[in-house]
Amino acid sequence: MPFSISAGIGFIALFGVAVLNGIVLIAEFNRLKDAGFHNLPRIVMRGCKTRLRPVLMTALVASLGFLPMAISNGSGAEVQRPLATVVIGGLLLATLLTLFVLPILYILLQKMSLKKIMKHKVTLIGITVVLFHGTIHAQRTMSYHQACDSAIHNNLRSKQEHLKTAWQQLQGKALSAFPKTQFTTEVGQINSAYFDTKFSVQQSFAFPIIYKQQRAIARAMEDLSVQEKYYQEYILCKKIHALFLQYKYVLEKETLLHESDSMFNVFLEKASVRLSLGETNLLEKIILSNQKSAIRNQLTQLETDKKILLLELQYVTNTLESYLPEINTIPFNEPSTYSEQPQISIAQKWIQVEKEKQQAETLLRLPEWNVGLSNTSFKGVGPNNINYTDRNRFTSFQAGLSLPLFRKSIKAKIAAAATMVTIAQQVVSIQEQDLQMQTDSLQERKISLDKIILNFEQEQLPNVEKIVRLTTQQFYEDELSFLDFSLFIQQSIQTKSIYLDFKFQQLLLQHDIHFPTLK
Repeated sequence: MPFSISAGIGFIALFGVAVLNGIVLIAEFNRLKDAGFHNLPRIVMRGCKTRLRPVLMTALVASLGFLPMAISNGSGAEVQRPLATVVIGGLLLATLLTLFVLPILYILLQKMSLKKIMKHKVTLIGITVVLFHGTIHAQRTMSYHQACDSAIHNNLRSKQEHLKTAWQQLQGKALSAFPKTQFTTEVGQINSAYFDTKFSVQQSFAFPIIYKQQRAIARAMEDLSVQEKYYQEYILCKKIHALFLQYKYVLEKETLLHESDSMFNVFLEKASVRLSLGETNLLEKIILSNQKSAIRNQLTQLETDKKILLLELQYVTNTLESYLPEINTIPFNEPSTYSEQPQISIAQKWIQVEKEKQQAETLLRLPEWNVGLSNTSFKGVGPNNINYTDRNRFTSFQAGLSLPLFRKSIKAKIAAAATMVTIAQQVVSIQEQDLQMQTDSLQERKISLDKIILNFEQEQLPNVEKIVRLTTQQFYEDELSFLDFSLFIQQSIQTKSIYLDFKFQQLLLQHDIHFPTLK
């Protein structure tokens, strides 16, 4: 869990409770000592026994109070969980330290003289300063999987997709709701010349299979929303994977330039010595200085690129501080089939949604039921020659059936739903063709690039090493002119740089081809 402002506030609360428990225990030790007890182990045992309940109650009350925040998943959970986790976990550890470590330290410090205490305090302060100094100036690192987890949980786009999924789940519950229940009342000359009152309640509902189909639509739309959430997570992880590859490329390029810079430093010193001895002219030193300056400029540009990559990684992961990517954690897997591609999965889920909607439109041809209950009063003489008053009420039950007699619009809706299913199926076919074309193109480029890199590794790079070794030897033995030597070295550096560029292109191709199965 990344450190945040909420976690910092949790540490403040934790320190307060932990210090309070320590003060309670130490105050009891001092009270027993002032009361005449001199045996330190006895003081510690008696004090811990006396103050065990207050210490445990203080820790348990705070821990149990923060427990709902630690397991919450609703709105604001990203703020509540770090605070509660710090307090609960810290209090468990602080309670153990208070009851076991603090009494031992009390006995040791009571036996030590003031001089020794001050000596140990100075040592402890020195160690603390060194540790914090190293911590402050050391930038933390982040593995690929940690970066993906941070992006999935903290990135704003990922949070938005999670909210959409939760919204879709709530919408699904609303699809299978019954129509509103109708309540009516009548007052007036309903049954006779006298004023009567009548109360009615009516409810309409469809066949149970219709509600079942609505729940099927809700599940299909929820699956689609979940797949879209996974796709957003896929996009974030793929972006992080590309950033890690770019950072690795920049580091390798930086290493090559640093080696070249060190080499030119040595040659520049030799050129200065030769110039002072009159063995060469000023042109040799100027050319070396220009080449060294060009390398310095490239290093400056690479340093800027590194900062930009770290800023992009911090933006994608939505962390409070910048982390260095651990390039040795970059994974590669075998390519997946088209059906495993997230775009294809989303399109297939869309087909399922449209099929469920088509089935729902077909069920609209079924009738609807409605039932009702009425309760009315009757004043006067009834058919049975009995005189009725306001206290006499009569109840009746109603049942009805609604039939779709005009089915032209229903047939049109069914045909439209069938057309949408066909469209969704064609979208899947189009995406598969596009992915097939892209993959074939990438494979062809990869085959060509593999041949080029193999040629570099088998011929050009070994030749470059031989050229550097021989030209350096001949240059130091004054068998090679400076201009020829400078030309050979510059070509060697350029060859290695081109090789790194091809390797980076190969990594990007592997990223595009192999990424779908990465988790």
